[in-house]
Amino acid sequence: MVPGMSASIQQAGERLVVIDTETTGIAAADRVVAFAGIELVDGRATGRAMSLVFNPGRPCHWAARRAHGLSDDYLALQPGFAAHAAEIRGFLRGAVLVGHNVGFDIRMLNGEFRLAALEGLDGQPAICTVALCRRHYPGEKAGLDLALQRIGLGRSTAVHGAFEDAALTAALYQHLRHGAAEAVVPLLPPTNEVAMPARRRRPAPVSA
Repeated sequence: MVPGMSASIQQAGERLVVIDTETTGIAAADRVVAFAGIELVDGRATGRAMSLVFNPGRPCHWAARRAHGLSDDYLALQPGFAAHAAEIRGFLRGAVLVGHNVGFDIRMLNGEFRLAALEGLDGQPAICTVALCRRHYPGEKAGLDLALQRIGLGRSTAVHGAFEDAALTAALYQHLRHGAAEAVVPLLPPTNEVAMPARRRRPAPVSA
């Protein structure tokens, strides 16, 4: 199945991974700065998940930075994608990939896998929740925030975190495919994160 196309039939016991990426932008040369994946079997979260953040080696476009809230200074401290590429590829191997506009996530991940000399995701089955929304709500806008509002869910802040978006997309998929969404899985912070150093306070001036 072509990545980004909606699968029509789900098999019992089928393994899915709901994915989301944050990036430096949307051009071909842009890089992934955050990745999240949540495993579902029979539409339910199994507890297996990934949440990672990366140094892209280039500055983020201002619009991307405004969307995901990750500063260039923060990202410069993180490991590169290549340090986790094999781990991510192994997690995704054999799964049906689910995402909101999943074709974009697949394209960006393919670019990173290519740089890491790993096989891409072309030919791997994928389900796009944008397509599912348009099928369920003909003529309605299919953006993630609007789709979530229809089922009574929303993000905790205006920032698009990869793991929160993957968790919300998983709940949306459950609603669209199974008629009811389970509780959104607990947020998982990036497990490879290098924290920003604490800023030192300047000493108070000594009065004469």
